[in-house]
Amino acid sequence: MLAIFALAFLPCVVFLILFADELIESSARALRRARKARLRMLPEPAGPPLQQIAEELRRIGASRRATTPGSMRHVVATRAYDRRLEQACAALQIEQHLTDLDNLDLDLERLRVEGALLVAGFVLANIDIEADVDGRPDHC
Repeated sequence: MLAIFALAFLPCVVFLILFADELIESSARALRRARKARLRMLPEPAGPPLQQIAEELRRIGASRRATTPGSMRHVVATRAYDRRLEQACAALQIEQHLTDLDNLDLDLERLRVEGALLVAGFVLANIDIEADVDGRPDHC
């Protein structure tokens, strides 16, 4: 019985030995095609890399905090900061309304967006959560 079984599968074994290299090459080619197709399906990033946005937010945020509120430098730095916040929100798919608001509403939205970015793991360096609204440390 075993001899008949061996004779029946002998042509299969010979076929595998003769064409093993072609089988390996064709399966490797199929895997490469599948990998390329999977990579083509990934969307291209729409904006700058998150690390670059984070670095710019930290840099602009530090210069914004170093300026006097109400000065022209502060206004320009705040606008640049808001644009970077918009980019970060777009990259992380966080809803924001920074372009739709002004004055106190814009300030509150900026704080909400900063909090949402912090929750998402975005590090906005040197944010002192103990600082009062006027920027001076609270001494409770």
